[in-house]
Amino acid sequence: MRVEGLIDTARSVEFAINESVHPLVRKQVFRSLNRTQLSLDKLGSSLSAKYQKAYKTILQEGYSRSEIKSIIEGDTVRGETAVPYVVMGGFESMNSFRNRVRTLSDTLGLGLSRLEHINSNLEVGINRFEYSGNPNPERDFCVEHFGRVYTIDEISRLDNGQGLDVLTYCGGYNCRHIWIGV
Repeated sequence: MRVEGLIDTARSVEFAINESVHPLVRKQVFRSLNRTQLSLDKLGSSLSAKYQKAYKTILQEGYSRSEIKSIIEGDTVRGETAVPYVVMGGFESMNSFRNRVRTLSDTLGLGLSRLEHINSNLEVGINRFEYSGNPNPERDFCVEHFGRVYTIDEISRLDNGQGLDVLTYCGGYNCRHIWIGV
């Protein structure tokens, strides 16, 4: 995870253990942190298995250590990119791995910022929220809910189809929409 992601995570834990935080928001913060940790663990295990399989395949073809390093980094080797190894060995480049970690980190940061905003609204008695942000949403979920107003209970029953909590993550990974108190 990038340094910014670690800072966001530490700030979020500090936020969540603050006694003034609404219990629903506190629960969602810890749920989000746990989900992200599980996703990172799963990603690490998957990547390790893929590298072991790809490494064996590449060694059998007689590639040198420097060529293997170039393949891992997604560079061109012997006139080819690492693409054949993606298909053949279930291999991902480090760039792909970094992108997946960045997505998890960015999504967590956005989600936790949303929860802080929701908490500040709940503290002053606002409990209805409008799905807002980009006026030209791309995801079906975001198109369907954009501009609509929901209570916290109604939001908790929504499903974005990505297995992520809608209150925290809106439309899912990398979604830029927000809940605005009304």
